[in-house]
Amino acid sequence: MDPGSGRKERIKALFKKGQRCLVRYMDQYWAALIMRARKADDGYFYLVHYDGWSKKHDEEVRQEDIIKYNPEMIGPVPGTEVEEEGPGSLTSVKKRKQDASPGAIEVGVELRLHMPAVLKTVVLKDCEHVTQTGLLLPLPRPAHHRPSVKEVLEKYKAKAAAEIESEGKEGDDAKAAKLETLTEVTRVLLRLGILWASLEATGKMKAVQLCHG
Repeated sequence: MDPGSGRKERIKALFKKGQRCLVRYMDQYWAALIMRARKADDGYFYLVHYDGWSKKHDEEVRQEDIIKYNPEMIGPVPGTEVEEEGPGSLTSVKKRKQDASPGAIEVGVELRLHMPAVLKTVVLKDCEHVTQTGLLLPLPRPAHHRPSVKEVLEKYKAKAAAEIESEGKEGDDAKAAKLETLTEVTRVLLRLGILWASLEATGKMKAVQLCHG
């Protein structure tokens, strides 16, 4: 028998599109749905969507890392120890909702993002500036030779003040007060936007934990 043909016979697709399965990640089994199958020279690969996660966390995994779906298997792999934080802290969306107390914050899984250490450091520092010191980060960076958010606000404030002064009508103080209020509200909204981006980049609320930890 041709060795090549024999190898092809041994490699068979064990799963198909639309089939539920469990994917092993670290020392944990995660419930997932197979979105696509791909055959390669070294075996089959499957694009999976994890239950309760957004599509951006979809990833391609080897067939060897997938087993048939069994709800009793969701969670730590038998014989392994899983730390309280990290991928092992969340077993399924259903379990998270049952265990969570009213008002509790769902904690994302940082390790699943595979974020480089350098990028993680930058994001966490930005989060600290926003949440602890209330600083408005200059976005985009001046290195890009484009105006920062702060510069745009200052230009708008100066232009609006000039228009108020040129009108010379009564109620200038009230208009100036509204201008200050609008500027401050814009700053607050921008801080919230930057904070949300930081939380998304580090696995939802993980950044808040690290900043206040």
